[in-house]
Amino acid sequence: MPTSKQLKPLQRCINSIRTLDDRMPIGVIVVLIALSDGEEIEVRDLQGELDMTVQSIFRALTYLGDQHWNKKSNKGGLNLVEQRIHPEDRRLRLAKLTPKGTMFVKQLEEFL
Repeated sequence: MPTSKQLKPLQRCINSIRTLDDRMPIGVIVVLIALSDGEEIEVRDLQGELDMTVQSIFRALTYLGDQHWNKKSNKGGLNLVEQRIHPEDRRLRLAKLTPKGTMFVKQLEEFL
């Protein structure tokens, strides 16, 4: 069983995520972590890697992007992730961290 001292870095990461949105769903956090290496990735590859539905991944990417997934809330997005259409196949979408997202992930890494 981990000690309280060993769990402190995790607690700092959770507190940092809560500063962005104190109600962020775990699925959104999972997608953010999957993008943390900074490489651009096809959304369908995220689906296979995370075992999540495409709809859940798109919802998470929108949540982390420039618009909040719940448009009724009138909240702006977190601007941590950007999406674009694949240049060679318009059916595919690519996602990666924005500079702000990269800085945020680096901050989390410092806690660990």
